[in-house]
Amino acid sequence: MKKKHLGIILVLVVIIALTMLLASCTTSFKQKAVQTDFSNLNVTSNGGLAVGVGNYVYFINGAAGEDGYNKWGKTEKGAIMRVELDADKNPVANTLTTIIPKNVHGTKKTGLVVLGDRIFFTSPSTNTNSKGEPLSNKMVLLSAKLDGSDVKVIKEFDTYDIDYKITNNGFVLYMSEGKLYSLNLSKNKPKAKEIDKEITSYKFMDYATQRDSVFAKTIIYTKSSEDKTARYNTVWQYTAGGDKKEILNGNPKGSYNGKTNIEDQNGYVISLNQLIYADKDTLRLVYNKSNAVDSSNRSTGTYSYDFSTSFTFDYKKEVRYTKFENISELRFIGTKDQIKKGEFVLAKRSGSLTGLFYSQKRNTPGEFGVMYDLETPQAQVIDGSNITLLEVFQGEDVSVRYLVDNKIYNKSILSITSEGFQPLPLNAGLYLVFDKNADTGWLSLDVVHDQKYYYFNSDVLKNIYFYDASKVVKKDKRTMVARQVGKISKADELALLEEVKIEED
Repeated sequence: MKKKHLGIILVLVVIIALTMLLASCTTSFKQKAVQTDFSNLNVTSNGGLAVGVGNYVYFINGAAGEDGYNKWGKTEKGAIMRVELDADKNPVANTLTTIIPKNVHGTKKTGLVVLGDRIFFTSPSTNTNSKGEPLSNKMVLLSAKLDGSDVKVIKEFDTYDIDYKITNNGFVLYMSEGKLYSLNLSKNKPKAKEIDKEITSYKFMDYATQRDSVFAKTIIYTKSSEDKTARYNTVWQYTAGGDKKEILNGNPKGSYNGKTNIEDQNGYVISLNQLIYADKDTLRLVYNKSNAVDSSNRSTGTYSYDFSTSFTFDYKKEVRYTKFENISELRFIGTKDQIKKGEFVLAKRSGSLTGLFYSQKRNTPGEFGVMYDLETPQAQVIDGSNITLLEVFQGEDVSVRYLVDNKIYNKSILSITSEGFQPLPLNAGLYLVFDKNADTGWLSLDVVHDQKYYYFNSDVLKNIYFYDASKVVKKDKRTMVARQVGKISKADELALLEEVKIEED
């Protein structure tokens, strides 16, 4: 009898121990919903450190990092917070509220993503191992309603080296170690499905294209040819929930139907540059193409192709922009119709001629089928390297806002005449718009609404700040004012006070 009782006691001890162990290794994310207006779910600037949703802006309250404080319900720095907006899209200070009291941190490419009435984000794991040590080296993908309720864990990853896309049809596509995976969010505990492997490069569609289109849920990627003796590569397309498809290959007898230069018989190597949402039924793929054996061959250059939703390629409709040179970025400008047709283009160049260049589409193709002349030095509209083009405005002329060396400049680049766009002098309309110390170690400055910037301030321990560029007057630094938009944690307040004390001493 004593042995029987002893056995029961031992079983109970084991059950209690397992219960305590599981409790120490998992976290429940529960809280009351924050009052939220769901009537306007129009989203702007999705995927970065801040995102506009109707009359709100949701943002990451500073960059706390992988090892930042991350206790549920107590976290301030790195938490998801929200402010209401006034009629001019400026944050209303006394409306600040915490939505997700958890440290948001993850990949360098993605911050907050809003689809429908849910917000998606990543955070260091708060689970612990058998020794009670935190597993913050693991990344967890989560989602919640916009009012902070119904927090769900989607998947825990063993690394932060994951690039993912939340699609508008209920899937997560993610890349890991050259493999493409899919998660079906309609499942309670979605399991990863391998879609393809041995992927050499890829491009997701920008979140700005989350519309009722097949392209919003599309990834384009490249692979080596299945023929191991071939020099050319192939381009593939996959739509979440659908099938993968080869849409372009560098085989001269394949996509190009044998219509190649004689020196290109070994085929082409294709490198992906950009995916541009031309319209609901057109995806513009911009790519660099070169001879598979000799990259200095005359076929080398930047090209584009407008794919329909069927993703079929006709080599006769391929558009070429340069010869003997690869362009890193194209930006199409003009009216909506001109953007669709690609009549005008800005191109970011490097090498001996650095900066932003302008070109107008030729009536007839030039040498080697070049449709745009980006070789002419007179077409240069901005001089400089490492330029990030932020915004393009069209009014009485065409002007741009661009980031270089952590400063943002405004410049008029093209005049609008009866004959079309004409380049302006290199110093036309140039003035400084932003000179604050924006951190770029994780997520870069975010343009959430027209001329409304949010950024992690390196001078204030990477806390989040707001900057209204529309208020800046040319050559008047008094109008270049940034303000804190989030909440500074007690720990950061003490650290900042200590910095001031050290400076005074």
